[in-house]
Amino acid sequence: MVGRGDTPIRFVPNAEIAELERKQAELRQETPKITGLAAYLKKQWQAAQTAKEPIQEELLKAQRQRNGRYDDDKLAQIKKQGGTQIFMMLTAAKCRAASSWIKDILLNNQDDVWCVRPTEIPELSQEVTFQIQEDVYREAMRQADAVIMADGVITEQELLSIREWLAGTMEELLERALQEEKDFAEETADKMRDKIRDQLAEGGFQKALSEFIEDVVEYKAGFLKGPITRKRKRVNWTQTINGYEPVETEEIQIEFERRSPFDIYPLADTVDIQDGGFFDRVKLSVSDLNSMKGVDGYDDEAINAVIKAHGRGGLREWLSHDNERADNEDRPYEYLNSSGSIEALEFYGQVPGFVLIEQGWDDIEDEHQSYEINALMIGRWVVMSALNPNPLNHRPYGKACYENVPGSFWGRGVPELMEDIQQICNSTARALVNNMSVASGPQVAVNDINRIPQSEEITALYPWKIWQFTPDIQGNGQRPIDFFQPSMMSAELLKVYDYFSDLADDYTGIPAYVQGSDDAKGAGRTASGLSMIMTHASRGIKGVISNMDEGVIKPLITNIYNYNMLYDEDESIKGDVEIVPMGALHLFNKEQAQVRRNEFLMATNNPVDLQIVGMKGRANLLREVAKTLDMPGHDIVPDEQEIEMQEQQMAQQRMIEQQSLDAAGNPVAGQDTNLF
Repeated sequence: MVGRGDTPIRFVPNAEIAELERKQAELRQETPKITGLAAYLKKQWQAAQTAKEPIQEELLKAQRQRNGRYDDDKLAQIKKQGGTQIFMMLTAAKCRAASSWIKDILLNNQDDVWCVRPTEIPELSQEVTFQIQEDVYREAMRQADAVIMADGVITEQELLSIREWLAGTMEELLERALQEEKDFAEETADKMRDKIRDQLAEGGFQKALSEFIEDVVEYKAGFLKGPITRKRKRVNWTQTINGYEPVETEEIQIEFERRSPFDIYPLADTVDIQDGGFFDRVKLSVSDLNSMKGVDGYDDEAINAVIKAHGRGGLREWLSHDNERADNEDRPYEYLNSSGSIEALEFYGQVPGFVLIEQGWDDIEDEHQSYEINALMIGRWVVMSALNPNPLNHRPYGKACYENVPGSFWGRGVPELMEDIQQICNSTARALVNNMSVASGPQVAVNDINRIPQSEEITALYPWKIWQFTPDIQGNGQRPIDFFQPSMMSAELLKVYDYFSDLADDYTGIPAYVQGSDDAKGAGRTASGLSMIMTHASRGIKGVISNMDEGVIKPLITNIYNYNMLYDEDESIKGDVEIVPMGALHLFNKEQAQVRRNEFLMATNNPVDLQIVGMKGRANLLREVAKTLDMPGHDIVPDEQEIEMQEQQMAQQRMIEQQSLDAAGNPVAGQDTNLF
C-alpha cells in the first residue's frame, strides 16, 4: 500500500523488461563501437564469399561425382539423346580405397602417429649451474685451507693439483647434472605423452580424424578443429551409506571435430590456415548460446538479442549452394526448418587496432597495428570478440590436402584428379549399354505402312509372331517390312573402358589391388614382385600422409601441449619437449621392416646359416618378428639361459653318441647278446 507523499512503486512485467533489454542490445550494436567491428567483419565475409564461389562449385562437383550423380546440364543432354543414364562408380571405389589405406596406417595401428620427446640437449638452469660452481669452489677452498694448515704454505704443485681436481670435478658434476636433467626430461615427456593420449581419447579425436580423412580424399582440402575447450556435464558415482549415488558435475573438456570444407571461407589472399583470415560457418543451438553467458569475451546482451531474433523466425543465411549440398548429404528439405539451429560466423584473422578501439577494447596500444583476434558474429550482432589466447597466435585448426597446389589454399582430391577419366568411362559405359540394348535383337524396317492393318501392333515383337498384310495393290513385289541385326560393339567398347579405368590408377596413385582386385599383371603375379610394386605405389600415399603430419597432427598436438603447459595444474608433466609426427616415416618404415624380417627369416632357414647365426641369433630374430605381430615373444622363444642349457645338453648328447661308436661308426657297447 502506498501512502500519501510516498513514491509510487511500479511493477514492470517480464515481457517489458525483456523488450527493454533487446532494445538496449540493439542500440549497443548500433553504436559506433560495435558497428565498427560488425561492419568490418561483414565486409570481410562478403569478400570471402565471392572468393570461394568457384571453389564451392568444385566441391559440389566432387560430391556429385563420388555419389554417382550427373549435374543438371549433363543429365538434360543425356535425357535428350535418350538411352541409359548409368553412372559408373569408379570415383567412389577409388575414394574408398584411398581412405581405407590411410585409415589403416593412421588409425588401425597400436603405435601413436605422433611422438613427444625431450629436446636433444636440455639446458641447465642458472640456479643448478651456480649451485654446482659454489659447491666445487667451496670444496677447493677447504682443501687449500687443509694444506696450508698442515704445511704452512701451499706449493705450486699442490695448487696445480687442486686446479686439476677443480676442473675435473666441475666437468663431472656438470655431466652428472646434465644426465639427471635428461632423465627428468624423459620422465616428463612420458607423462605429457600419456596426458595427451588421454585427452585425445576423451575428446573424440579418433572419430574426428576418421571423418577428416574422408574429406581429404574427396574434396580439395580437409579440416580438423581442436583443441576446443567446452564445459561438459558428467555424472560421477559416490559411495554413501545408502549405496552409490550419482553426483552431477561440470568439467572443462578438450574436444576435436571435423569441419566441412563447405563451411570454411578463407579470404582471397589466404594461403595457409595459420596465415591470413578465414571464416567458419558454425551451427549453434539456444542452449549453446546460453552456456556462453558470463564467459570472458562474450556479450550477454547481444546473446539475448540473438535468442530473441531466433525465436521470431530463425537466424539462418541460406546460401545458393546449400540446397544441393543438403540434398547430396541426404538432408532434403532442410531449408524448410526455419526454427532449427542458429548460424554463426567464427572469424580468425588480423583486425586493425582502431577498429578494436572503436569496439571498446582498452588494451590496444597502437591503433595502426593489426591484432590477431577471434570473433563470433550472428546476424548483425558480435556476440564474442577476444585476442587469440595462443602464445604463438596459432588457430585451433589443421588443414591437409590429398595433393597440394603450391601458392594456393586449396589442393586437389581424388575426384578432381580423375574427373576426365570418370567422364570418359561414363560415356563409354552408356554407349556400351545402349549398343547392347539395340543389338540385343533384330530391328524392323517398315517399307509400306499402308499394307499393315490398323489392328496390327508393329511395335510388339515376340517369337512366333504372325504378321498380317493386305494385298499388294501396286504389284511391285516389295515386302512391307524388313528385318536386320545391328552390329554388337561390346568388345571394342570394353577395351576402351578397361584402358581408361586402368589410367585412374596412375592419375590417383591408388592401384587396383588396394581395392582387393586380383587383376595383377607382370611382376604383380609373384609375392616378391607384388611387394616391390606396393612399395613403389606407397610413395604417393606417403606424400598424402606427410601432408596430414605437417598440416594437422603436428600443430594439433603442439596446441594441446601448449594448453597443458599454460593451464594444467600438474607440474610433473611440464617440460621442454618437441612434437614429432610419425605417420608417414615411422609407420611405413615399420611395415617395410616387417616384410624384410620375414624375408630374412625365410632366407636364413637352412643348416649353413643356422650354424653361422647360432641358436641365440635365431632366437633374437624370432623375438623381433613376434614383437611386430603383437605376440609375446619372450613367452614363445626361450631366453638366452635356457638356450645355453639346451645347447649344452645337445653338445653332451653328441659327445655321448660319438664315444659309443668305434672308428668304423659301429656301437662298441650294448650289443644284443643274442648275436653271440
